[in-house]
Amino acid sequence: MLHAYCTHAGTNDVHPVSVSHQSSSKGQGELPPWVDLRDLHSIRGLPNVVFAADGSGEFSRIMDALELQSELSGEIFGYQDNQYSYSQQQFYTNCKIRGSMNFIFGHASAAFQYCIILVKKGLSTQNNTITSQDRTSSSLASAFSFQFCNISADLDLLPFVGSISTYLGRPWKQYSRVGGMQSYMSDVLSLEGWLECNSSLYLDTLYCVEYNNYGSGARLDRRVKWQGFHVINDFRPAWKFTVFELIMEEQWLPSTRVPFIPGLRD
Repeated sequence: MLHAYCTHAGTNDVHPVSVSHQSSSKGQGELPPWVDLRDLHSIRGLPNVVFAADGSGEFSRIMDALELQSELSGEIFGYQDNQYSYSQQQFYTNCKIRGSMNFIFGHASAAFQYCIILVKKGLSTQNNTITSQDRTSSSLASAFSFQFCNISADLDLLPFVGSISTYLGRPWKQYSRVGGMQSYMSDVLSLEGWLECNSSLYLDTLYCVEYNNYGSGARLDRRVKWQGFHVINDFRPAWKFTVFELIMEEQWLPSTRVPFIPGLRD
């Protein structure tokens, strides 16, 4: 029997959530052998899930237990155009966002930390695209940043991974800007990573970056060769997509008492 303790990232608040399954005790830092593929996808990118080998529980899957995380967590569900980050500075943490096509879109400066991005099965004739960012001028600070997130297939898409293509995003406007950093990317992602919106339109003016991601979907050897796509190995350009830099967190975010990571982590 095991317990899973789900805590807020960056705080000492602990929420015990029971997970029951026959298992021998495990050493520190090891995952129980009964964690299945869906459970593993659920906890990737969420280092605040800790296991302890004692007690009894009520759930057979980690995913079920994670549903009972704190009231700070929220869920956004839909298929197309369901998460509209319209304008100004926005911050999302510990959210679960489900969708299939362009389901995170808009022209805000929006930072997402410790979010679970679940890609659903849409129409059989459609590709899946997570973001559709519409920055219209190179002088605007507008961008989307995904840091410490988990990008995986939702349950209805799992049987079709490999036959339905999923991409991190496509440029909706001329200066579209998206950064994926220090996040888990599962095999739900096509190896090209990104999808054009209208042939070669905007591919030389957009700015899409990836920095220190991991998982089978984070492979870079077959990524698109667009002029506007960049693999970042230096922390300095990645810093532009941090909470500190992108949404000017020091001016407003601390007053909300919502936990956040201002910069990068090793």
